[in-house]
Amino acid sequence: MSKKFNNKIYIHNSVNKNMKRGQVTHFIIAGLIIIIAIVLVLFARSEYLKNLYEEQRTKLVGLPADIKPIEDYVQECIDLSAPIAKDVIALQGGYAYPNESIDIAIANVAYWYDKKDISPSINIIENQMSIYFKDLVENCIKGFNDTNYIINIKGFNSKFTIKENDIFVAVNMPMEINYKDITFELDKFNTRFKSDFLNVYEAARTIVLSIEENPDVIDVTLLSNLGYDVNYFEFDEEIVYVVSGEDTDVYFANRF
Repeated sequence: MSKKFNNKIYIHNSVNKNMKRGQVTHFIIAGLIIIIAIVLVLFARSEYLKNLYEEQRTKLVGLPADIKPIEDYVQECIDLSAPIAKDVIALQGGYAYPNESIDIAIANVAYWYDKKDISPSINIIENQMSIYFKDLVENCIKGFNDTNYIINIKGFNSKFTIKENDIFVAVNMPMEINYKDITFELDKFNTRFKSDFLNVYEAARTIVLSIEENPDVIDVTLLSNLGYDVNYFEFDEEIVYVVSGEDTDVYFANRF
């Protein structure tokens, strides 16, 4: 009896061990399934995050590259328009649209002397350059002919600073650019170019001071000593002076 009892105990223990092994196997399989599920979830999430990152990166980095042609075009308009504004203002005696002037066919030249010195200050000339410059830039931007872009200029402000050897232009031009249903904003630009405008202007002012002292006399000696090429001619019984530097021709009229 004892031996059979022992056998029964042995068989019972064997069954328990087999059952335990089966349970462990189930736990292992279940654990593997959970691990695989977690891995799949993490992978799917990483793919989602990757796609989200790429989408945001495209918005923040990629698409602005698509509006680079607009930025480059606007900058080119500014770079080309600033020297033209300087030249036109110099030709018209310091004004974009002179009130008191003489029409010499190619331009209206402002009077700098009319019984007294009425020449514009350098600050007035800087402001007048800004006025003419605005028209040039806005007309230039209208020439951008890529219909994929919609440009809306919401304001314009520029500041010319005339220095001894160059002219600096700061531009604040808030604008909205719509491209592929996304709107971007641009605003600040600037440009700088070499110019002897200030020195030529000061030479022209010296002539006006001479006229103020002797309205009926053209001081040829003074003109020859200014260090610039100075010409003058009579037009409609008025005198028009032209003071020429390396890149600037300043015109002004004298009513006598």
